[in-house]
Parts: sequence; C-alpha cells; structure tokens
Amino acid sequence: MKRLLELCVVGLVLVGCGEDAGLVAARQRVEAAQAALREEEARGQDQATEVERLKARLREAESARAQEERELEGLRKRLVASWRGDAKTLKAHQEEAEVPTALRPLLEEAQKAMGGAALEQRFSQGLARKNLALTTAALKEWSSRDGVTPAPEETAEAPAAEEPEEEACTRVSGDFGCTVLPLGGSGDSVTQLCRLAGAGQPWVVRSEHGRLVRLPLVPGSAAHYGVARTLGPDVWVLRATDAGASAPGTLEVYEVSGAQAVRRHSRPLVRKGKPASLVEADLDADGLTETLMVGADEVEAIHREGLTGGVSLWSEYDVCPKLTGRSEPGLEPARAACTAWSKASQPAGTGAK
Repeated sequence: MKRLLELCVVGLVLVGCGEDAGLVAARQRVEAAQAALREEEARGQDQATEVERLKARLREAESARAQEERELEGLRKRLVASWRGDAKTLKAHQEEAEVPTALRPLLEEAQKAMGGAALEQRFSQGLARKNLALTTAALKEWSSRDGVTPAPEETAEAPAAEEPEEEACTRVSGDFGCTVLPLGGSGDSVTQLCRLAGAGQPWVVRSEHGRLVRLPLVPGSAAHYGVARTLGPDVWVLRATDAGASAPGTLEVYEVSGAQAVRRHSRPLVRKGKPASLVEADLDADGLTETLMVGADEVEAIHREGLTGGVSLWSEYDVCPKLTGRSEPGLEPARAACTAWSKASQPAGTGAK
C-alpha cells in the first residue's frame, strides 16, 4: 500500500512538470509573436514617416515650380514688351541682331504665350473690337507709365470764374537740376535723379523700352541719394543723406508701384555711434544675395522673394541662424555681431559658464 502511494505521488509530480513545461513554451511563443508585432509596427511607423517626408518634398518641389513659373511669366512679359508684342517687330529685331537659331524658338514661344498681353496689343484689340473698357484701361495704364494725365472730357457747363493768379497757383523759384542715378549699372548714364530746388520731392527719370518715364520718390525727403544696389529693375536700395550731413545716413528700399517709387523700408547706417558695414551674401540659397547691415551687435538683412517677389527686412532672429556653419571670410563681422547679439539677448544670470 505504501508503495502504491509513492507511485501516485511521483506520477502527480511528473504530470505537473509536464504542464509547467507546456506553459513555458506557450509563453515563449506569445512573447515571440509580440516582439514580431512590435517590429512590424516600428517598420510601419518608419514607412509612414518616410511617406510624410516624401510628401513634404513633393510640396516643396511643387511650390518651387510654381514660383519658377511665375518668374518665367514675369520675364516673358518684360521680354515681349521690348518688341511691343508685335510678331513682325520681333522678326525684324531677330534679323537685325542676327539672333542665333537656337534662341529663336524661345523668343517665338514667349511671343506666342505673352504677345497678346502687351500694352500696345491690348490697346489695338480694344480699338478693333470697339471695346471701350479695354481701350480705356490700356490708355490709363499707358498714361501712368508715361507720366501723363489725360485731360478730362469737355462739358457744356459754363466755365467757372477765373481765380486770381496768386490763388490759382503757387510759384516756386529755384534751380532745376539732375544728377546721374545709375540704376541700370555703372554704365547707365540715362537714368537721372531730378529735383526743383524749393519743391522738395525728387523724381527718377528713366527710359523704359524707349519711353521716357518719370517716377516720383515717395516720400523722398533726403537731400542726396546714391545707389547701393538694385534688386531688379523696379526695386532699388538707395543711400540717403541730408544736406551737409557727415553721417552715413540711411539705407532706403524703394519699389516702383504704378507711376511712383514708394519707400518700403528705411534703416539707419549708424549703429550705436558707429557706421554699419554692408555685406552681400546669399543666406537662403535661392540664387539672390541679401544685403546685410552689420553693427557691433546688430545684423539686419534686406531680402527679396525671387526676381518678382516682395521685399522684406530680416532681423537677427532671421539672419543669425542662417549664418550657422558659414565660414566665408566676408561674413566674419556678421557672425561676430550675431555672437554679441546672442550674448546680449540672454537673460541676466544665464550666460555660458
């Protein structure tokens, strides 16, 4: 009997051991399956991240393409304007200038795409179609470009009583003078900055495709202007100084808007009692250089979005991060100013240890 009990106990122990071994094996299989699932989820997350990255690159590419198309359209418009949108004039110009055969299809493509948009062609179309609205719009734009205001239509009303001469107009006495303002480069002797002494506001006189155009500087309150650089035919960076002033003055950005050149930005060229230095560098790798105004602990930059975009003023928060990793010798003053600005902008007690 005792022997039988011992055999039963041994059997129960063996059965229990077998069950434990099965549970262990099952648990190992579950853990292996869970590990495989986690790996698949990680791979899926990596793939989703890569998809989002590719989508972002695609959006950037589409945005860049749209910007290039807009710039190309602007260039085509200016190019077509040089031959007034007339196909015959284009052909005559090509023969006179002996344009290479490889370039002719590009010019003809520009004529085909933008020829009808030329001001002269829109005026002709308005006359041919007897379209008063189109003709009037073309005349208005034409007169604004030429600096001419069309006379109002005559009416049958009785003429108003003439005002005394002293009330009808104000005479301004003074000398009229012009100085060269080479917006087209060092060889540009056509563009002039003109002013009537005593009248205050100056204006720029230049040639646009053979047409003489007058563009008032608004506000144009400085006594003297010089060209610092141009950001395109209609965006100018000028140095402005007052009469008799020995200080560098200000750097002003003017943009042609309609029949006038409007000041968009004005920044002093003296920073903390010392003249600021001007540095040109392409900070955003778009092929166009920015103009940096560098002081001891100040850095600002004049930036334009592409060849036809708007002009903005970048502060240290925009400029300094873009100088990180740049090692050009000409940028050393700007990097030093960024370092000084960073230290000065840190709260008290948080400086580097």
